[in-house]
Amino acid sequence: RNQILTNTDIVSSNRMCFVNVADVMYCMNGSDKFGKLSGSSYTIPANVPTGFAPAFGVVFNGCLWASGWKTNPNIVYKSLGWIYDNNGDFVAPAYDDFTTTGSDQFTFEETITGLCANAQALFYFTKNTVSVTGHSDIETVQIGSGWSRVSYATSVLTAKEWAINHWGIVGVGNDVYYVTPSNKICKVYRWNNVLGYEVQELSSRKYAGCEWLLNSLDKDQSDCWGYYLPNDDIIKWFFKSNGSAVHDVCVVYDIDKDKFLVDNGKPFGDGINFHWEVYAISEVEPKLYIDEYGTEDDDAPIPFEYWTKEYYISDPSFKKLFWETRTTVDMNLNVEMRQEIWVDGKQVDEVVLDKKWLENNMNGWIGTFITATSMVWVDIEADTYVDVLDDTEVYLIRTKGNLNVRGHRIQFRFSNTTQGAKLRLKYLSCKSEVLPELTVGLR
Repeated sequence: RNQILTNTDIVSSNRMCFVNVADVMYCMNGSDKFGKLSGSSYTIPANVPTGFAPAFGVVFNGCLWASGWKTNPNIVYKSLGWIYDNNGDFVAPAYDDFTTTGSDQFTFEETITGLCANAQALFYFTKNTVSVTGHSDIETVQIGSGWSRVSYATSVLTAKEWAINHWGIVGVGNDVYYVTPSNKICKVYRWNNVLGYEVQELSSRKYAGCEWLLNSLDKDQSDCWGYYLPNDDIIKWFFKSNGSAVHDVCVVYDIDKDKFLVDNGKPFGDGINFHWEVYAISEVEPKLYIDEYGTEDDDAPIPFEYWTKEYYISDPSFKKLFWETRTTVDMNLNVEMRQEIWVDGKQVDEVVLDKKWLENNMNGWIGTFITATSMVWVDIEADTYVDVLDDTEVYLIRTKGNLNVRGHRIQFRFSNTTQGAKLRLKYLSCKSEVLPELTVGLR
């Protein structure tokens, strides 16, 4: 370990953005001056605007692009980049030169919230727009003997929302993923339209998103962040649960399967991808982890959760009495299935089927006794009936001892927290009785 002396060059605790070019690291945090780390030497480049302190940057077309400077938050700065002589031969890189002729500035109408260089394109995220400069939008114009000027055309994409910050933007292959201010996850991908790109809301898709989870998080995710794990082809975003001071919720997006998962036990505050591994820093203790490696989450499952839609059963305006549900699932002995029943947004029932329970109850109908089917409330112990016909198919019946609940709509939540689990929902039904009009107002 080599100690790097920054003296008074770094005094802020803001999140640092590192941009690696060859054997040099450029450091930006939006408060301290733009820095350069070469080996164990940390210096402040000279050819930059006075007080230059961008918050983030990316490399695109042989230049460093930086923004997030509080003095000019709506400007993207382009460095000089590669230097060539009059014969067109490469002389030297100049990624940290933002003042010499050949560097440039691009002014947007609104504050820049993030940048991403991916798929031969540079994406600019502002507070209300998503714009792009593609490789075909770059034009070199010869100006006099030995001089040329490079122009960059920018197009605005059609998007409902932009990126909430730079660190929640993740570029993978030809696509760009980002988190929006309303806690949604979107994807920019290539498409056959006039601009060549399309924006899709991934987290809001019915039966394929994770809107239910993101809506339960803290409304302010301005410091959320994420990274890509190439070995597993997954993206991880770190969010704060409602009222939390640390990033204690990890949302995983499996790119191959197009599925969202939740990875618990990872309150990470920052991380970086190095040599195909992600090194993550804990937010609750002074430790550094290699994510998806070692023992920090070894053998810990990634749980799943599935919400059905809300069923009205009959006329939505009439209140019903829900008194029985039947569920049929295929499951193995590794499953720890939790079924919750919600009526009008409130949980009214919960039952867990786990390995131990199934091993002890594989020989037929198990339960207490069937309560009467009249509409009269009976305050008895909850009764559960499960029939296991073979090693996989399980019937779960919840009757009046569990339900007998008045409401307009009913919803089911299924979750599992074990490894090696196989669970498939095959059938779901609900029995209810519409209450007379005079009882609609009863609770």
